Amino acid sequence: MNNNGYDTLDEVKAYMLTEFRQGNQDIIRSGVSRDSCIINRHKYVTVGISDWDECSFTNTHSIDNYILDEPVADREIKGSEKGKIAYLGIYAGCHTYTGRMIGPPVQIIQALYMGNPEGLAEFIANPTKKREDYPQLPPQNYLDEEPRLAVAKYILSVTR
Repeated sequence: MNNNGYDTLDEVKAYMLTEFRQGNQDIIRSGVSRDSCIINRHKYVTVGISDWDECSFTNTHSIDNYILDEPVADREIKGSEKGKIAYLGIYAGCHTYTGRMIGPPVQIIQALYMGNPEGLAEFIANPTKKREDYPQLPPQNYLDEEPRLAVAKYILSVTR
């Protein structure tokens, strides 16, 4: 969580300004929230959680489940969205478009693989260490070929 917003999207910056906040946000909430709480609020730059209570617990040991009150319908992901969904769900925590995180920026990946989504998809499945200043990507061979190729195409097409 800490310092995860150093490459902040313009939309998030605008949302932060609604609460007169600037800087590297740690936690942002938008949309409906029920019975939410936070521990050590003072440690984080937050937006959208002013109505959250301080949690009465310090760990989740006594939590039995996280089942929603109402079931959520299955989402059908269209072919054109598969790469974006895979990127956001798996890779966005390590790669931003321009900033340094655990993995290199998307712009660097694009420079290495532009025009070669198949090569990037193969690298995702069977990575080798390419840069001394970054850790090696763990093998993502648990993903089938179709989502690996979809995420590779998305990474190579994204512009910000």
